[in-house]
Amino acid sequence: MRGRWLVLVWVTVWLVVGCQGSGVRPAVSSLPEACPTVPPLVVRHAKGFTISYHEGYKKVTVTMPWLGAAQPFVYILRLCDRPLPAAALADNPQVLAVPVRSWISLSSTHLAALTMLDADDHLIGVDALANIHDPQLKRRSLLEVGGSGSLNVERVLAAKPDVVSAFGVGSPQFDAHPQLLAAGVPVAIVSDYLEETPLGRAEWIKFFAAFLNREAQAEELFQGIETRYQSLRQRVRDRLKGTGSQRPTVLVNFAIRGQWFVPSGRSYVAALLADAGAEYFWAGRRERIGSIPLDWETVLRTAGTADFWLHGENHWQSLSDAIAQDERYQALRAVQLGQVYNNNRRVLDNGSNDYWERGVMEPDVILQDLVTIFHPQLLPGHRLVYYRRLGP
Repeated sequence: MRGRWLVLVWVTVWLVVGCQGSGVRPAVSSLPEACPTVPPLVVRHAKGFTISYHEGYKKVTVTMPWLGAAQPFVYILRLCDRPLPAAALADNPQVLAVPVRSWISLSSTHLAALTMLDADDHLIGVDALANIHDPQLKRRSLLEVGGSGSLNVERVLAAKPDVVSAFGVGSPQFDAHPQLLAAGVPVAIVSDYLEETPLGRAEWIKFFAAFLNREAQAEELFQGIETRYQSLRQRVRDRLKGTGSQRPTVLVNFAIRGQWFVPSGRSYVAALLADAGAEYFWAGRRERIGSIPLDWETVLRTAGTADFWLHGENHWQSLSDAIAQDERYQALRAVQLGQVYNNNRRVLDNGSNDYWERGVMEPDVILQDLVTIFHPQLLPGHRLVYYRRLGP
C-alpha cells in the first residue's frame, strides 16, 4: 500500500545514511548550434536543489539527495553545442542535453510534475504500472522496469531513456540509482520528501522543468499554487488571531508492527498542519528531518487526547478496520469522538493513492481539505478532495 510504503521509506531514511557519488554522463542527444533563450527560474521555498544559468548550459544541484549524503548530485544541462568550461565539470556532474525527450520515473510521486508540465508524452516507463493513479497514464503502453530492490536494468538500457528520475535513501540494498549510473544511464535524484514545507516540496516542479526547458510553464503553475496556499494560510492565521480560537490538536500516522513513526517538527507535514490551524504534538521536535520512532505508550501518553487523528493505513475504510488491526486504537480520543480522517478518498482498487501522486503538487488543495476538517466555518463550500472521514 502506498501510505505504508512511504512511512517505511521514512523508517529507512532514519535508520540508514550514506553517500553515492555521481559521475560524468556525456550527453547523447544532438544539440542546436544556437542556444535557445530560457527564462531563469528562481527557487523560493525548496531547500533541496538549486538552479543556476550560464552561457550555453544550466547547473542543477541536488544539495541533499538523502539524509546523511556526503556529497550533492550535480547536473550540467546543455542547451546548445558549445564547449563546456572546465569549471562546469569541476564537481564531477552528470551531463545531459536538454530538453530531454524520453523519461522513466521510478516513483509515482514524480508523475504529477510531468503531467502538469504537459510532458507526460515524454514518459516511456515507470517502476510499477499498478502504482499509477492518473487515468490517462494508465491507458498508456508504458514500460514497467521495477523499482527499489527489483530494478530491471537491462529493460531500462533497452529503452534508452534520456533520464531516469529516482529517489535515494543511502542504502545499497534499497537504492536503484547506483546500478543505473554504473550502466551509464543518467539519473535525476528527487529528494522532495525531505523538504520542510509543502510549498518547498511542490516547488520541485521547477526541478523537472529544468530538464524539459519548461521554466516559464513551471513558474506560472507554481505561482498559482503558492498564491492560493499563502492566501488560505493567512486567512487561517487571521481567524485564529481575531477570534482567539484554539487550535485543535492532531495525531498523524499509525503503528507499524507496534511502533509509530511520526513526522518531526522539521517535516512538510508538520508545517502543513500548522498552516491549517492545528496543534501538532511533536512540532517542537526539530532535531531531525524525517520521522521520530515512538512506542505505543509514548503516543498514548503524549497524543492520546488529540482531537483529530489523520493518515491511517491506505486500506482503512472505517474505524472498525483500524481497530481490527490493533485494538489499542480504541483508546485514542479521536476514535471515540469519531474524528478520524484518512487521506484515501482517491484510491483505486489496486491501492494507488492520488494523495501521493497529484497531491504532491497540490498542497493548496490539501490545505483546503485540512482547513475544512479543523475549521469548517472558514470554507463552508469546500468538499474534501483527498481526505474522507472514517465512519464506524
